[in-house]
Amino acid sequence: MDGRVQLIKALLALPLRPQTRRWRNPIPFPETFDGDTDRLPEFIVQTGAYMLVDETLFSSDALKVTFLITRLTGPALQWVIPYIRKESPLLNDYRGFLAEMKAKHPLHLGQEAPVIIEEGALLPDVGDHPLQGRPREAGDEERHLQGIAGEQGLVH
Repeated sequence: MDGRVQLIKALLALPLRPQTRRWRNPIPFPETFDGDTDRLPEFIVQTGAYMLVDETLFSSDALKVTFLITRLTGPALQWVIPYIRKESPLLNDYRGFLAEMKAKHPLHLGQEAPVIIEEGALLPDVGDHPLQGRPREAGDEERHLQGIAGEQGLVH
């Protein structure tokens, strides 16, 4: 009988649910966006990278748009409220929502919008970019991508 009592006490002392550690996204949590057009490219890159790494959580366009909305503040949040109230189809269209954000918060001259690369998408040919006008050489694509990464502050 003592053995059974000790076993019951030991079982009762165990946690009700085993401690499972949730996978942690290695990308820093994106900052909020208040509508400052100078910060829009950075915001799109931050949120896009964060969602790309955790495709299980952000498995649909609706979830991606919802996540973007949770990072909006101030005038940017006020801008999105009418879309929510009228249940706009853009709330289920990630690329369409981004296009609408870019239209509402246009970039200043000299700024480039970040490129959104989806899984399976093909990168543009090098001839469409700064290497245009000279013959393609081995390593051109890699040098071009390294240049972009350097401009975005992704490599030092």
